[in-house]
Amino acid sequence: ATAVLAATSLPSAARRVIALPAAGTSRCEATASAGSCRGIGAATCRALARSGAFVYINYHNSEDAAGQVLADIRSEDGDGAIVRASVSEETEVSQMFKTIREHSGRLDLLVNNAGVTRDGLLMRMSDQDIDSVLDVNLKGAFYFVRSLVRTMAKARGGSRVNVIDALVTG
Repeated sequence: ATAVLAATSLPSAARRVIALPAAGTSRCEATASAGSCRGIGAATCRALARSGAFVYINYHNSEDAAGQVLADIRSEDGDGAIVRASVSEETEVSQMFKTIREHSGRLDLLVNNAGVTRDGLLMRMSDQDIDSVLDVNLKGAFYFVRSLVRTMAKARGGSRVNVIDALVTG
């Protein structure tokens, strides 16, 4: 599924972490973003597309939302594609990177923004809740990095950004 992306600005907190080149000067020709259908992830995709990068928008359950991000990018003359993969499933992550390699032959930047929260009292948190958090937030990051290293080693370069968004209450 090939598609294109358009632009909005990154939230100020994300701008401090990700220094994007000025429009038209990007050396990131191909980028991927996990957790890219809303919020910081969608804004990151739009900003990367605005800077001239071809953006792969990853989604798990929200194909419509990923398609909307792509439509927004296209409306601002960006380019990209949507790719489905559950970050918690290593075979799906590996297949996603294979698809990207076959399509672009490279990946210059990965922004891993995928994450889940299952807040609650410890005594009420189910095994399924903690498994979900660990599978997405920990294993998912590991699967992305392991697959990414293979892709970037062939290209002899690239970058990875892990985004952590936490609400701390005291």
